[in-house]
Amino acid sequence: MHPNPIFYDPEPDETAGRMFAQPARLGLISRVLVTAGGGTPSELARHASSNEIGTFMSRGLMSIGSMIGMGAGLSVVTNTLFNPGGQWSWSLTAIGASAALFVGVTDVYCFYRAPLYRQGIKELKKAGLRTTALSGHASTMVTLFRVGQAVATSATVALFVSMMGYAGDITAKIESDYLSENKPIVARVTPVYEAAVMRATRAVNDQAALTRAQDVQIGSLQQNVIRAAVRGSRNAKAASTAATDNGAAQLATLEAKRTAEYARLDSLKADLDRLNRDHNKLIQQAVDTSSDRKPKRDGFLGRLTAFTEILHESWLRVAVVAALEAIAFGIEIAPILAHWIYVPSSTAAAMALDHLRRTTALARQAATLFEPDEPPPESPTGGNPKPEPGDPEPPAPEPRRKRGRPRKVPLNGHQPPPLA
Repeated sequence: MHPNPIFYDPEPDETAGRMFAQPARLGLISRVLVTAGGGTPSELARHASSNEIGTFMSRGLMSIGSMIGMGAGLSVVTNTLFNPGGQWSWSLTAIGASAALFVGVTDVYCFYRAPLYRQGIKELKKAGLRTTALSGHASTMVTLFRVGQAVATSATVALFVSMMGYAGDITAKIESDYLSENKPIVARVTPVYEAAVMRATRAVNDQAALTRAQDVQIGSLQQNVIRAAVRGSRNAKAASTAATDNGAAQLATLEAKRTAEYARLDSLKADLDRLNRDHNKLIQQAVDTSSDRKPKRDGFLGRLTAFTEILHESWLRVAVVAALEAIAFGIEIAPILAHWIYVPSSTAAAMALDHLRRTTALARQAATLFEPDEPPPESPTGGNPKPEPGDPEPPAPEPRRKRGRPRKVPLNGHQPPPLA
C-alpha cells in the first residue's frame, strides 16, 4: 500500500487505505442513499467521515424525494392527456414514473457525481496545491437548462393537478356554456319536460289522496269489527262471530289493496324525483339529438379553455394554482440547490488527487513509449574521422573573401582580380 493513505490501490478489503481510524459500515439503505447522492460506497468507506457520509445520504434522500414527487406529477399529466375517460391507467403511470427516474438519474450524474472532480481540485487548491486543473461547480449552461426545465415541468404539473382538482367545476362550466349556446333548442324542449313533471306531480297527488281515503276506510272498518265483537259478547255468539269474520275478510282485502296502492305511490314518487333530478340531463339529451345544435366545447383544449375562464372568475382558484406551482417547482429545484451549497469533501479531494496521480503516471509512460530516440552527440572535428598519427596534415582552408564588391581602385598597389 502507498505510504500516503490517499494514494491507494483497489483491494478487496473496503477499509484498506482508509483515512480515518474506524471503518465505515454502510447497510443496504445507506448504500442506496449514498449512490443516489452521487457517491460510491467503496470510496466513501475509504475516505469519508461520518459527517460526510451523512451529507451524501441527505443528498440522496433529497434526490429520491424529488424523483417520487416528479413521478406522481408526470403520472397525472400522462393520464389526463392520453386517458380522458377518467380511468387511471397503470401503463401511463409507468411512463410518467420512468420519465421522472430518467431526469433524477441525470441530475445525480450532472450535479452530484460529475462535479466531484472539480470540487476535489478546489479542495486541493485551498490546501495549497498549485495546479492548472479546472475547479468549481457544474457548467452554467447545464444549470440554466435544468432550471428552465424545472420551471416548465412544475408549471405543467401544477396546471394538470389543478385541472384534476377542479374537474367538477370545469364540467359544469362546459355544460352551462353548451346549453347557453343552444338556447333556442332548450326553449323548445323545456316546456315538454315541464309538462311531464307537472303530470307526474299530479299523479303523485292523486295517488296520495287515494291512499289516504283507503286509510280512513280501513280505520272505520276496524272500528266496526271491534264494535261487532263487543256487541256479540253480550248477545248471540253465532251472529256476532259471523259478523266478525265477515268484517275481518273485508279488512284483509282492503289492506292488501292499500299495500298495492302504496307501492304504486312510491313508484310515482320515484319517477317524479328522477324527472326533477335529471331535468337538465334530459334537456341536454334532447339538445344532443337535435340536428341544428351547436357543438360542445369538449376535449383537452376545451377543458383548458373552460379552466382559464373559471380562474378569471375567482382569485382564490388562482392562488391555489400558484401555490401548487410553487410546491412543484420547489420539489424540482431542490437537488440543484443542494449542488450549489458548498460542503467540504475529503472524498472529492482524494478522488481528484488519485486522478492526477494516475494521469501523471500515464503521461510519463506515454513519453517513454512514443518520444523519438535522442541523436548521438556531434564530434569535435565536425563529424570527420579522427586523424591517425602518420596521416598528412590536412590543407589549410582558403581564406574567405570579405563581403562586398571589390574595389575598382587598388589599394597599396595591388591589381584587383579581373571580373568573370
